[in-house]
Amino acid sequence: MNLNIQSRSNNNSNSNSNSSNNSYRKMRLHRILTIAIALIALVFVASIEARVSLPELQQLVDFTKESRASGASLGIQSLLNNYADENTNNLYSTFGVGGSSSESISQQCEADLYALSKFKYPSSFEVIEASGKGFFDLGNYDNCLSLPSNVSQYCAVTTNNRYVTALSALCLPSSCSEDDVNMALLTLFNLTGMTPYLNAMGLSGGFDIHCYSGDHHTDKLPMTAGPIVMIVLLSIVAAFVIAGTLAEYALFTHKALSKKDEEAGASYRTSSNSNDWGLIGADKNQVKDHYHNTPISYQEEMKGAGTGLQILLAFSLIQNYHSFSSSSSDKKHFDVLDGVRFFSTCWVVMGHSLLFNIQMGYDNLEYVTTNVISSFPFSLISAGEFAVDTFFMLSGFLVFHSLLQQLEKASYIDGAKWKFWLKYVVHRFIRLSPLYFFMLFVFWKLSPQFGFGPWWFGYNAVTFGCDQYWWTNLLYINTLNPPTMGNECMAWSWYLGNDMIYYIFVAPLAALLYKKNKKYGVAFVLVLIAITFTTNFWITMKYDLVTFFEFTQESGQISNFTTDIYQKPWTRVGAYAVGLAMAMIIDTPVIMRVIKNRAPVRYLYYVIALGLTSFFSFISYDAYRGDGWSTLQNAFFNACGHTGFVIGAGLFILTAVAGRGGIVAWFLERPIFKNLSKLTYSTYIVHPMIIWTIAFCRVTLFHYSTVNVAATTISNLVFAMAAAFLVHLTIEKPAINLEKLLFHPKPTVTKYSLLN
Repeated sequence: MNLNIQSRSNNNSNSNSNSSNNSYRKMRLHRILTIAIALIALVFVASIEARVSLPELQQLVDFTKESRASGASLGIQSLLNNYADENTNNLYSTFGVGGSSSESISQQCEADLYALSKFKYPSSFEVIEASGKGFFDLGNYDNCLSLPSNVSQYCAVTTNNRYVTALSALCLPSSCSEDDVNMALLTLFNLTGMTPYLNAMGLSGGFDIHCYSGDHHTDKLPMTAGPIVMIVLLSIVAAFVIAGTLAEYALFTHKALSKKDEEAGASYRTSSNSNDWGLIGADKNQVKDHYHNTPISYQEEMKGAGTGLQILLAFSLIQNYHSFSSSSSDKKHFDVLDGVRFFSTCWVVMGHSLLFNIQMGYDNLEYVTTNVISSFPFSLISAGEFAVDTFFMLSGFLVFHSLLQQLEKASYIDGAKWKFWLKYVVHRFIRLSPLYFFMLFVFWKLSPQFGFGPWWFGYNAVTFGCDQYWWTNLLYINTLNPPTMGNECMAWSWYLGNDMIYYIFVAPLAALLYKKNKKYGVAFVLVLIAITFTTNFWITMKYDLVTFFEFTQESGQISNFTTDIYQKPWTRVGAYAVGLAMAMIIDTPVIMRVIKNRAPVRYLYYVIALGLTSFFSFISYDAYRGDGWSTLQNAFFNACGHTGFVIGAGLFILTAVAGRGGIVAWFLERPIFKNLSKLTYSTYIVHPMIIWTIAFCRVTLFHYSTVNVAATTISNLVFAMAAAFLVHLTIEKPAINLEKLLFHPKPTVTKYSLLN
């Protein structure tokens, strides 16, 4: 397709004057939209009604400050101070913490704590040294458990809060049970007048204690039927991959290389530096060339293979890797999307790396809540939520563009429409579901077996939703049921649920309206954007909700926000609608010619694109200053933010598609991003498992600093993409190959789609 996109048959009847008038009206609409957004921004910033909330993380910070001021702490010294006097045997009954023997610390534990406080307990110095000295100090796990198991144990102290797990860790005498440790800490805090703060933190019943000894290092779930079934399925997939790879090498690749060598008059010799499959000989280009240049081509022999053999070959690492490493493109003007997808994925991983670590904890949490969140650079992290909107925009754009092409075919217009739409839906379901469903059960049943360590029990908090709601993911209704996002199975898969809803209902309706009359299609897009604005604004105002990036809000607010706004299809459809509008603009040659040939219009697009993306990315800096935003400000941001950001991104993409994206588009079109963009879907699926596994296997808390943030993000991204590369070759790509066999010769959606 040329950059000057040709008009379709249904536009041939339009006169040049009508096209010019349409162009003028649409350009005027762009100007009106820009002015409206500017006015909204002014109202948004000018609103002065302050709102003060009690943030969840800030509440924890206040709790630690009050504890230190009162002399209470989760450190070993504070605990032992209560046992330094032999006359403290009746602390519980005296202060009303519990009078019965069942609620008191055992006599042996109390005696050992007293001995430890006087350095008369075996290895007293080592035990105290290995203990945490206060809040957010996890002590030394290895040193504590290196002592004899009848001497010491490592006790993890946590809240019952899913978002902040680790509070402290103590190395204590082995005679103390988990109940003993909990009662000792409760006594300490009640003695120092901290009972109201315990109640406010939901800790009136005590802390969550997990103790480990040299003989018991971690909590492991039993190997039940679920993990066993998943291991069997993984073994079957591995067997298919090995068999398919060997079959392709034996039947096709080796034969093709040998024939090429014979024609060249040279014998084939395997080089000492061959790759994993031993395919590269003296001529390193042989493998690359043989797919296209052999007398009896690889593709022709593959076509002649039986169905059973083709199914087996769908799992071959040789052809799947060749497909991955290929950087050829049949739509060069769309190559810019490869870079956009890759960096959007990086943005998601960065945001989740910081957010998911909260569930383990930070050792400098007070610094994070008082300094980091209100800093300007942190805006880039909080704005990571817009990366998902970028994916919605790209999905709407590519799906709608493909539909317009397919609906041009007479066979789809004149006959058997229901077959076309059935094939359209089934293709998407088969394209997304194999990897999604397989990794869902890996996450639910197998991933809890991956990790180890004293804090691994925290991983159970991220998988518990699957026990009840796994089936909603299989139906792609996980954003509609369960009621709250916190109870979802694979909560981050909410994107896939919404995208499937848009794919099945929104895109076809938009295409049918647009084909009937372009004005109907444009009106439908405007209605979708209006729905997004209205629902977000009304819900925020009615329930006094906050913005997502203000993640230190009250637990009730964050629950309402994620349930009512963040993941609902009707509140996020605006970004998808922008993608539909982009496809409509590309389908209008006169607008694309204006973008390509008229520099003032193009530079106006640049300015608007940069302005919108920068404004909505960095405006969060203002939200953390002073008393925060008012409800009206929150309502405007929730109503405009997600759609406004992708309008800016979409304007830049339009200039790039027109061949006028400049150095930024040139960079995003580099061939390496075409390869890496093929991993974006699998990376999105697997990366939370990688992040949580690393986080809950730690024996120290995460320390927030610029260097640590960069190192953590890069390491999580590398591990996630390595895992994504593996599942792409062994699960995702074989499923694509099998789908092509099912819908031969070609699927209904173009080769280039958002998740290919």
